Amino acid sequence: MIRRPPRSTLFPYTTLFRSWPNWLIHKANVLNLVHHEEKLASGINPLERIIGIRTRSDGADIETTTEHMAQRLGRHLVKAFKGHVQYKWSRQDKLARVYWHGPMDQTKRRKTK
Repeated sequence: MIRRPPRSTLFPYTTLFRSWPNWLIHKANVLNLVHHEEKLASGINPLERIIGIRTRSDGADIETTTEHMAQRLGRHLVKAFKGHVQYKWSRQDKLARVYWHGPMDQTKRRKTK
């Protein structure tokens, strides 16, 4: 049996959701996708886990154990829900921050020709 290292030794890599007007409508679907991706990723690498999820009125902060897990969540959120994802890496630490913004509300979207 492979044991997970103690929480204190895990360095968080964060995926952030921000300002999605439809967050409350899609909250359950987004969190289901996140947990499903964690299950798939941990089957390949047991160290790829979610440390914690903090939900807010406009989104959620998700701390992951590896930068690869944060990137994976960003890719799958864009694939499933569209929106925009931005990746930022630290030059000094092995750290990735993934910012995903959900798509704009249909009523607020501008028509372009």
